[in-house]
Amino acid sequence: MQRTIDAEDLKEMINDLIINKVEQLQHPAFQQRLAQLRSVSDELLAFKQINKDFIQLFNDTFKEFCSS
Repeated sequence: MQRTIDAEDLKEMINDLIINKVEQLQHPAFQQRLAQLRSVSDELLAFKQINKDFIQLFNDTFKEFCSS
């Protein structure tokens, strides 16, 4: 059985879905989790930079050692 939906009903359904998603995104628990994920992301980026700096330092030291 096929159901027909007119344009107004479809528009209303889409608006309800959007409103529901916006409310979910604004929920304090979601915002708290998002802040935690941002914090972890910042820490991972910092660790990645430290790793990159260490590798560069190691390479420079190794090249200097080999050339002397």
